[in-house]
Amino acid sequence: MIDQGDPWSVEMLDFNQQAARQLAVNELKTILDYDAFDEIFINTRSHTQLSGSTGDGIDGIQPMAHYRLRGKNYSHYGIDRAFGPIAMASNRRIQDLPLKQITTWQRNEWQGPCQTVASPFVWRYQRNRAVAMGIRSLLTELQNQFPETRIRAVIPQSEEVIRGTETALATMPKPDKGVYGQRYFRHIWGSLNYIPGIGEGMAMVDLKGLSVEPVFLGVRYAPDPGPLTAFVDRYVADLDANRGSSYRGPKSFFYEAQETLRAADKKAKGLRREAIIRGLLERSAIDEIILYEAADWTYYLPLSGHNYLDQQNNN
Repeated sequence: MIDQGDPWSVEMLDFNQQAARQLAVNELKTILDYDAFDEIFINTRSHTQLSGSTGDGIDGIQPMAHYRLRGKNYSHYGIDRAFGPIAMASNRRIQDLPLKQITTWQRNEWQGPCQTVASPFVWRYQRNRAVAMGIRSLLTELQNQFPETRIRAVIPQSEEVIRGTETALATMPKPDKGVYGQRYFRHIWGSLNYIPGIGEGMAMVDLKGLSVEPVFLGVRYAPDPGPLTAFVDRYVADLDANRGSSYRGPKSFFYEAQETLRAADKKAKGLRREAIIRGLLERSAIDEIILYEAADWTYYLPLSGHNYLDQQNNN
């Protein structure tokens, strides 16, 4: 569905539209008037997942009830994934598609990354591209309106990073026996703080001519050293040029480790968590760890819960 009515969508803001960008600017002007706020941070998390009754899995496109009754895994295809920015209506690649490819879910259409023009899923790729253009327009507007304000934007891992890491995991030996396999990737990337169906275009955003600071989407839980290194090495290299931004310097890194606070073996998970944070901060490309779900950290850990970082600096 491409809404060509109002200059913005109630459910899905289309930042290719001036009215949507102006709405964001107006809201931020109000917020930044308070002394408590001094920067703009654009994240990828969205709780927008509109209703839908379709799923995609091993049995192909089926009603969700098909998978639930059989206890099989599936991906929920909410109608938010059918939304496209208005600019797509004049896109020739979209106009040339068979009607069925626009109006009907394609099997595996939303499995894996889709950030290259060679993708057979034209709708999804062009949607991501249009979202990326809208986000760039928004960031340009914010930089013009707030020239003295620090602006950061979370840039998810690119398709190249995802596929490169999966390839490495396919043959990477585990400490005990066997290999990790490509599916281990789901234990690494920051999946709680990122919904690809909504924000994948952020991975494709062009920051040329801007001074916006990219931020690593990061990792979750407590991945093993080998897989973690394979992912972070590729991610750091991928964002080395900062998507063209003039910003130079180390970047922030999200870490979704709140679930480790509730692990049965708290001591073991605590040591692994500390090792991950130390290892990330030893990289020159990273100077800050953002701990996701702040309420959990303050509830489960004392305020001195990260004093090992002070010890590290003192040593």
